[in-house]
Amino acid sequence: MKPLTATQFAAIQELSNHPCITYTEVECLGSGLSQITIKSTINAEWNTVDQAINDELDEVFPNLEYHGRPGNFYNPGDNTDSDIYFIDFEGETLIRLLMRRDAKPLDFSDWEEILKREG
Repeated sequence: MKPLTATQFAAIQELSNHPCITYTEVECLGSGLSQITIKSTINAEWNTVDQAINDELDEVFPNLEYHGRPGNFYNPGDNTDSDIYFIDFEGETLIRLLMRRDAKPLDFSDWEEILKREG
């Protein structure tokens, strides 16, 4: 992927101002590639977040496309679950979208759920 332009950086920064987005980050990797992380607010609607991404980024990253099925991540620090979506641009994964939601309270008698979260 080509290095990000100032316009692309500005669009990513503007996306962080959207009410359904908590956080955006750009990582510039030593290989010359970049990766963008977007975190939603807790319990944000997927359609609202997807629309915000399209509204802010479509002009500078046309034809973004979701890649594969989402993964799942539990963050014990803030007790949230996240579905992690990978979004490709020009054939490479550029964006990790974390759709955050409140974690279900654990029932410690349900060992299968505990083992899933542990990895």
